[in-house]
Amino acid sequence: LAAVRMVAVFLVISVSIYGTVLPPYFYATRSEHTVLSLHPKVLEALAGNWVSPGRGMLVYCPFLLFLFWPVAWRTDLGDRFRTLRPYLVAIVVIEWVLVSLYDYWWAGFTYGPRYLCDVLPYLMVLMAPVVRGLVAARLPLRVAFGILVAMALFIHARGAYSGAVHQWSGTPVSVDDRPSRIWDWGDPAFLRG
Repeated sequence: LAAVRMVAVFLVISVSIYGTVLPPYFYATRSEHTVLSLHPKVLEALAGNWVSPGRGMLVYCPFLLFLFWPVAWRTDLGDRFRTLRPYLVAIVVIEWVLVSLYDYWWAGFTYGPRYLCDVLPYLMVLMAPVVRGLVAARLPLRVAFGILVAMALFIHARGAYSGAVHQWSGTPVSVDDRPSRIWDWGDPAFLRG
């Protein structure tokens, strides 16, 4: 009930500006791209959303690799977490599949894994057993985790403070015209400038 007033204001503004209850930016369509479909590049999109140097979540947040550490799945955080974990995993998988079904999966002129950003809070909750497991882990594993966190901080700081990384999408050729640039390890956006 507390949100009803804010939603009403949003709807009035949207109708007065756009003539519809939802602004056009809420729709996942572009004139040259379809919405969700089994397009020919869906397998590339499924892989690219996680491991491509241009848009891969595991590239931009490499510490998430520790989610594959067996201790992360054996560490018990209680009944609530055990009950919640399958739902969190399902949310991440469903979002991943949905954004990969979008034939414009690389998200155009953007930096990093834009379409998977929505799952980061769920991934952070799934990281809780990793953090608990690291407390008892050997020093080399804790150092490796620290290095991966430092890499993520570097990559995201480049996105926040360097204009050169944002020019990557259009230079030397638009990523929309040549999406294969997403896979170019010789020219990742976060090392531009």
